[in-house]
Amino acid sequence: CVLFATAMAAEGERLEVLRKIRLSLVSLRNANDALAVAVFGMMQLDGFYVEGLDTSVPPDENDRVPELNIPKTWNASNDVYAMRYKHPCSSLVFEIKMLANAERLFVHGLAIEDGMATEDATDHELELKDAEYVRGGMWEDDTAWDDMFYPNKLDDLLALFRARIVWKILPELNQG
Repeated sequence: CVLFATAMAAEGERLEVLRKIRLSLVSLRNANDALAVAVFGMMQLDGFYVEGLDTSVPPDENDRVPELNIPKTWNASNDVYAMRYKHPCSSLVFEIKMLANAERLFVHGLAIEDGMATEDATDHELELKDAEYVRGGMWEDDTAWDDMFYPNKLDDLLALFRARIVWKILPELNQG
C-alpha cells in the first residue's frame, strides 16, 4: 500500500485540508475544535474514511458533515473527540481520540483488531498547543478558514501527525 498523499506538495496538502474544512460548513466553538477538524481532514488525505464515532454504530449517511464525512455530532462533548476509521489497505479499525485540556489538545491513535488493540499496539500520542497552530479567535469567523491556521505550522502539524500517529498505526503508509 502506498501513501495516498505523496503526489501532493505540502502546500497542496494544506490547501486540501482547508478546502475540506471550508466546504464542510462545520461550526467551531473553540481552537480545539479547529485542531480536531484539521486532524479529521489529515486522516482523509492519507486515505482513511470514517466508520463512526468511538465505539458507536456508524451514523446514518444523511447525518454526516459534508466534505469531511464526519458525523454531525462530532463535537457533542466539550472536551473529547473520538472517531473510528477504516483504510482500504488494512482490515483493522483505527481509533483517533483527542482530549482537550485548556489550550492543549492531546491526540491518541490506536489500531484495533476484532474490538481489541492489536497485539503489538501502542497508544501513539501527540500533544498540541492551540496557539502554535490556530490564530487567536480566528475560529469564531466562519469565513476566515484560510487564515485560521498559521500556514507553515499546519504543514508542520501534518508532518508531525503522520510521523507520530498515522505511520505508527499503519506503517505501510510510510513505504511509498
